[in-house]
Amino acid sequence: MIKKNKWRILLSSLTILLPMVFGVAMWEKLPRLIAIHWGFDGNADTFAGPLAAVLFMPLVLLAVHLLCIFITVRVNGKSGGEQNEKMMRLVFWIIPFISLYASAVIYGTAFGLKIRISFLTCLLLGVMFVAIGNYLPKCRRNRTMGIKVKWALANDENWNATHRFGGKVWVVCGILVLLCAFLPEECFMVSGAILLVGAALLPTLYSYLFYKKQLASGDAALEDYTLQVRKSDKIAGTVALCMIPVLLVSCLVFCFTGDITVKMGEDSFTVLADYYEDLNVCYEDVESIEFRENDDPGSRINGFGTPRLLMGWFKNDELGSYTRYSYTEGRACIVLTVKGEALVLGAKNDEETKTLYDQLKDAIEKQKKEEE
Repeated sequence: MIKKNKWRILLSSLTILLPMVFGVAMWEKLPRLIAIHWGFDGNADTFAGPLAAVLFMPLVLLAVHLLCIFITVRVNGKSGGEQNEKMMRLVFWIIPFISLYASAVIYGTAFGLKIRISFLTCLLLGVMFVAIGNYLPKCRRNRTMGIKVKWALANDENWNATHRFGGKVWVVCGILVLLCAFLPEECFMVSGAILLVGAALLPTLYSYLFYKKQLASGDAALEDYTLQVRKSDKIAGTVALCMIPVLLVSCLVFCFTGDITVKMGEDSFTVLADYYEDLNVCYEDVESIEFRENDDPGSRINGFGTPRLLMGWFKNDELGSYTRYSYTEGRACIVLTVKGEALVLGAKNDEETKTLYDQLKDAIEKQKKEEE
């Protein structure tokens, strides 16, 4: 099947890489920092240099594209048949479509176009839902594409019925997602999440009810729903079951743990940060220090952020680009100017931040007096 589709693979791969050609051609006109990710509020929260923005994303998407094709072809080949042509067309062209869309948004914002990211993303999701919903009923039973719940995988009738129903659900959800694009962003997030959950759960519930109905009516027996599981599937399933709790625990650890500690020395202080690089600052390099009761972090350009910690390179209207080590809970902060660059520090709460400010100010003034 790879040989049969070699020209399609080549053409779709070149389409994914096409934005790189534009990026290289416009290299000299690209800004030093390019937005590559936007938060739920529509504001850019991650930036990268031209090299990463132009080359990294298309190459990653190309790797994902080729991996999806390889897995689909290999699994379907082992299952003893080829997938429906229309479904394979979706596999070949969904990643190139995403590459062109994402690159258009990135380059558009880089050149100053005012783009409502949430609106465009909503339109993209709606179109993708409608397209996938139209293709789902044509999907043959397999282990890589479609609604792969155990009742559908075990029985052809269940598979076909589930995918006919699932196709209708996804088309309806897609149309509703398109309509959600015109809602305020806070409403879109809630309604969009409900639609995504519904698109996943409703076909699953339908497959189970279809299974129970067949057993009750005598149209099928339990042995008709015996799923033949290969050894490789058992291994993959076991690995997945082991990885899921590990990933969940890891996410919880990273999101709700970690500390920032400022260690005072004779000639310098060191910011010790969990999950991020430490920072050492000499007192003599500090040009100014200020305590502020209210703080606007702005957006994170690079670094590490969780519901607990804000660390890395940030940007706001007042300070421009600056370095930050703080907690998310406290509103107060310490603003230092170190060799012409802004550095913002914050402790767990406003009281601890004020105490840290007094300690740093005393140490800096003491150093200046010794130099005089």
